[in-house]
Amino acid sequence: MIIIRFIIILITAALVVTVAMAQEASAAESASSRPKDDDSYQVDAAQNPLKPADTSSPSDTLRSFLTDMTIVIDEWQERGALLSLAGYQAYNRASSTLDFSTTPDSDSRTIINLRLAMLQEILSRIELPPDGEIPGDDDLAHSTLNQWTIPGSRITIQRIEKGPRAGEFLFSAWTVQRLHRYYRQVKHLPYKPDATPGVYELLCAPTAPLPISKDRCETA
Repeated sequence: MIIIRFIIILITAALVVTVAMAQEASAAESASSRPKDDDSYQVDAAQNPLKPADTSSPSDTLRSFLTDMTIVIDEWQERGALLSLAGYQAYNRASSTLDFSTTPDSDSRTIINLRLAMLQEILSRIELPPDGEIPGDDDLAHSTLNQWTIPGSRITIQRIEKGPRAGEFLFSAWTVQRLHRYYRQVKHLPYKPDATPGVYELLCAPTAPLPISKDRCETA
């Protein structure tokens, strides 16, 4: 009887070790499968908290937005609000990639939040070209490119010509002003496999930490 119990204990211990090893392997595989650029961007942002989003090219702007929105969404889902310094900084960087200059009430935090969520929802549904096909710093060094539009859409990242942010590539003012229209046109499409669904709905839910009126959600 004692021998049988000892064997059961050994088998249980072996199973626990096996599961733990499998979880470690899965975590390592997940980490290795993430784009290295995204990892280096997050590390750089953590080490340099005042450093702005990288908007030096359409590729960098798109990557900055997607990476920072992932940080924002993960914390929002986990804590119900942005409570950490890293989350708040990611939010500021993400919002800084959009040109709100022609958007009505663009100083309103509600409008900014809704536009960020709309753009996230759109990009979570439409196909994006491979990284190598999105103009980056090397491409700009040999061209006079002023804007780039995501193929099959009207989502445009455009170089700012004047002002304190001249030379930066931002989601264009025209794009940001019309995000509510673009969102309505694609909201029926399925999410991509790696997307986080329901970001806009979560923001507009009555149970949200800072609930937004239904009318504002429908007309923003």
